[in-house]
Amino acid sequence: MRRCISMVMVGLVALATASSAQGTDAAMAKLEKSRASRPNDPAIARSLGIAYYKADKLSEARTNLDAAVRLDPRDGAAAL
Repeated sequence: MRRCISMVMVGLVALATASSAQGTDAAMAKLEKSRASRPNDPAIARSLGIAYYKADKLSEARTNLDAAVRLDPRDGAAAL
């Protein structure tokens, strides 16, 4: 669990500090890799949804945020 949280935090920090589309793409690639290894992790799905939203990829954002809510219905952040 701690490893997963650490991976998500790394992804969020990368997104927060990315100053270009290339940086955002790299952060999303890391999150996609994390999702591939943990497809049922709602935190990763939520982080990926937020990353896609910030990149203005709204369809992908909605898909991942919906998945986060399905995986953890109590996740209020993903439900927004």
